Amino acid sequence: MFQIFHRRTNFKLGTTLQRLPRPWQQHLVTFLCVGIWASSTFAQEKDSEHFLGYQSFLWLTSESKPSADLFSALDPLGVTGTNIAGTSAHDIHRRFHRPFYLDHVAGKGFLFLRDELWDQVYGPWLQQRKFPGLSRPVNLFDPEVIEKIKDRIGQVLFRYRDEPPGNIPLAMALDDEISFGRRNIPIDFGFSQEAMAAFRHYLKEKYQTPEKLAKGWHTKAKPFAEILPLTTAEIRRREFIKDPSLWNFAPWADHRAFIDTYFAKLIADLARVARSQLSEVPVGFTGGGAPHPFSGLDWAMVLKDLDFCEPYDVGGSRELVRSFASNGTLLMHTLFPDKRHPLANVHELWDYFLRGDRGVILWASKHYFPTPKTLEPSPWAIGLAPTLKQLKEGQLSSWMRAKPMKAEIALVESAASNRAHWLIDGQLDGSDWVNRLASYERNHSSQDLTRESWQKLLEDLHLEYIHVNARDLSRQDLSQFKVIVLPRT
Repeated sequence: MFQIFHRRTNFKLGTTLQRLPRPWQQHLVTFLCVGIWASSTFAQEKDSEHFLGYQSFLWLTSESKPSADLFSALDPLGVTGTNIAGTSAHDIHRRFHRPFYLDHVAGKGFLFLRDELWDQVYGPWLQQRKFPGLSRPVNLFDPEVIEKIKDRIGQVLFRYRDEPPGNIPLAMALDDEISFGRRNIPIDFGFSQEAMAAFRHYLKEKYQTPEKLAKGWHTKAKPFAEILPLTTAEIRRREFIKDPSLWNFAPWADHRAFIDTYFAKLIADLARVARSQLSEVPVGFTGGGAPHPFSGLDWAMVLKDLDFCEPYDVGGSRELVRSFASNGTLLMHTLFPDKRHPLANVHELWDYFLRGDRGVILWASKHYFPTPKTLEPSPWAIGLAPTLKQLKEGQLSSWMRAKPMKAEIALVESAASNRAHWLIDGQLDGSDWVNRLASYERNHSSQDLTRESWQKLLEDLHLEYIHVNARDLSRQDLSQFKVIVLPRT
């Protein structure tokens, strides 16, 4: 049986759907989705003046180029536009008035480390077996590097400044899968001279005196100018020989928290540069997964200054993003082919739409047109077409403006707990802790599984909830909540 609403309800329609004609299946799914979501909404908000209606963007691989033939092939499939990478030309989109979003505005290789740079560092680091702290290959603490990124943003966006509204991007992504390291691979970056100078300033503001720092870190007092954080390997060697009641991860955790803070401020600064060129276009990034000590993405911080985001739905991160995104933030998701059931991707489109998504990135042109020269659509593309057409129709605009009911349950999200439990999860890993990659964490991260479990429990009970940041508890009005959940905090 196919479970139509795997998050909000337990409702299953497999047998019933199989007995209905295919068009009726589509309309029944649509009717039920809209009806259920309507019961949990109570107000409406004004649409963004720039990003109107639901948009679907086909992500183009190197084999597919935007053209009149491509746009003609997309029309019957309900696809509104495509991506444009960085400095690539937008003439064809302008000529045919096609929507697009901009990829890699900050340039590929700065906020996401390219393979060639990563391979030069990661392999030798693994071979050392002591896993020392390193300077990031593209040092984001270096003022010259930051200026290069800002110059790149200016070069990409300058050509749109004098364009009419219909010829500018609907959204702009600084880059895809940005991170301070490489996604969430556990490698200790942030040990350059510039990074250490900034870190010591951060410690001085937090602890005020060397004596207070020494007490917090369980170390001997020394001048701030001589302080170095402990790497992951060093904190494991120091703490895991002790009784758990005596563990103190501060010399490592303070550094990871500092990196998160710095990275969020950097992203906010780059977003301001982009807005100075195109103030009306939402700016943010695509990619980004569950909270992790090495990604640099503390969602509660990084979303404060962004108005566009496309996160991956892993470890409960989608609901974290919805909770921490500012009012009016444009949210999208990437749709990958799902072979489990013909209606699986149809359900996914409606599920995310009814949770507030304003569009979808369809991955990718090679799955839409397996033979680019003929532009013959795949069965997957044909199957999605009725839903994509319906989502972009004006009759659903009122649903897009609807606002969810205020949540009465708060799930506390603690970045400090995420860091601590990641370290504890790997206590028995030995030197294999370096192999705790995203694929492994998906099924073994105790924090991610706990977060997802609370989300699914509350959704199965039809209870509205949001995540609240642990750092904000002392200054946030909690009177609206009947229950505050502290999951392992």
